[in-house]
Amino acid sequence: DTRMLRIHVEKATNLKNVELIGKSDPYVKVEFKGQKKETKHVDNNLNPEWNESLEIDLKGEALVGNDSILLKVMDHDDVSVDKFMGKATIALGSMVSGEKEKKQTLKLNDKNDQPTQQTLVVTISYEPPAQGSGGAGGQAAGGAEGAGGDGSGAPGGGAGGVSG
Repeated sequence: DTRMLRIHVEKATNLKNVELIGKSDPYVKVEFKGQKKETKHVDNNLNPEWNESLEIDLKGEALVGNDSILLKVMDHDDVSVDKFMGKATIALGSMVSGEKEKKQTLKLNDKNDQPTQQTLVVTISYEPPAQGSGGAGGQAAGGAEGAGGDGSGAPGGGAGGVSG
């Protein structure tokens, strides 16, 4: 039962060129609790569209209220080190309280955490753990069975809702 946090990186706009010759080749680096994922880079483009989904394996852990994802837009460089272009943080508190998906247009901050005109569009999706997963699964199922017996008069029994 692997819990996944999916980050769909759509596009960025108004990126600030950090190249001396030509335009930057931006990509997005996603960091969450020590895990790092990145998109492919787009050559010579300050309004890149990645449309790429990155998955972070939560290793069975549920998100907690103060979890957040760090997103960095970097300029890919074949010769020297990749240059920083902008960053944004997404707080995942609303995902903990049951939101399954959120699309955000993020304003990127510069190195000094000052807001810039650069934006990044991402959609985060998360499937919270089912109640009673893990060791308690057996008990939870037993309890539900008993309750189901009592409520047999209910029309439909709600089974239809579960299929989705």
